[in-house]
Amino acid sequence: MQKSPFGNVRKVRYNIMNIGIVIGGNQRGGAERQVSLLAQGLLNKGFLVVVFFMSHPYYFGGKHDFGKVKCIHLYNTRYTKHVSLPYFRYLLKKYDISHLHTFILESIEYGIEALTGSHIKHIGSERSIFFAENPSLAVRLREACKGVSMITCNCRAMQELMVTLDITSHEKTRVVNNGIVLGREAKLSCNKNNKDAFNILFVGTLKDIKDPLSFVKAAFRVLETQGNFKFTIAGDGPLRGAIENLLKNSRFADSFTLLGSLPNEHIPYAMANLLISTSTTEASSNSILEALSEGVPVIGTAVGGTKELLVGNSFGRLVEPGDIEGIANAIEEFHNKPDYEIMNISKKAKEFISNNYSVEQMVNEYIKLYGAA
Repeated sequence: MQKSPFGNVRKVRYNIMNIGIVIGGNQRGGAERQVSLLAQGLLNKGFLVVVFFMSHPYYFGGKHDFGKVKCIHLYNTRYTKHVSLPYFRYLLKKYDISHLHTFILESIEYGIEALTGSHIKHIGSERSIFFAENPSLAVRLREACKGVSMITCNCRAMQELMVTLDITSHEKTRVVNNGIVLGREAKLSCNKNNKDAFNILFVGTLKDIKDPLSFVKAAFRVLETQGNFKFTIAGDGPLRGAIENLLKNSRFADSFTLLGSLPNEHIPYAMANLLISTSTTEASSNSILEALSEGVPVIGTAVGGTKELLVGNSFGRLVEPGDIEGIANAIEEFHNKPDYEIMNISKKAKEFISNNYSVEQMVNEYIKLYGAA
């Protein structure tokens, strides 16, 4: 039986805090996964917790498991066809919410408006680093930070960027690492002499900021001299057509598998020998953390939270964004390592995640913040 990601807990009711969590903006990726893990962790520790979705129920079609957590959609209900502040305020009162935790800028702004004149404590969490390249988002985030008790982010790089851009202060920000489900088996061997191919994985939305085209081009560079490689892309998006055209016009199409968008539990991390992250900007990448939790080494771009995760660690290599040759060389480096070294790297990767990114740690950190708000 798989170990619970929340550790061994006793259900003790904390009567002093009822937690409401808001997720908005049609987010369907890492943010929702973190909210689902946090909400279930709080519930397992005896908190009353309610998750509010600002989006149409269609956008949350069971992609993430919220278990027995009470979930309420604020959009397209029998009460309203739009997200309604009066309805939300009624629900906050109904469930006697004492602490509101809003994820993503849109829901932070919504929470601020809803709590005008209220004594409910408000904690915001920003997960995206897009504000670094979008001045209008930076302005909105600066105003939102003024309206919350504190703002959390998932890596030090994002915290430092928010302070540098005068969005908020060190005193008002907290870094809380993402929580990653532990206990899954990793594939430890990637010896080039194995009969099976050397499997390389890309996970992410196929859009410019993730730069999947650099992944494909680096793969071509490797395949020009080596044939025993397989490249898998898990994700979908606007650049899928461009990727398909690249493959169609190459002689390497048979070495690629495009899986499309997958539920997190179906992403084949355990079958991979390497994960490649080619993002041009990144906060704390769930796909990198999940790969490392299974002992899979990572080649990533030296940006934001990725640089923070991989620098100085044997299980990672950093390259500059768009550096096709650098990615190809790093692939060759891992491919040429002997089994004993890969096994040691895999062990260190799993220990790193276990020591720093467990769900239990994440939940406990947020509980401390609720108490301090």
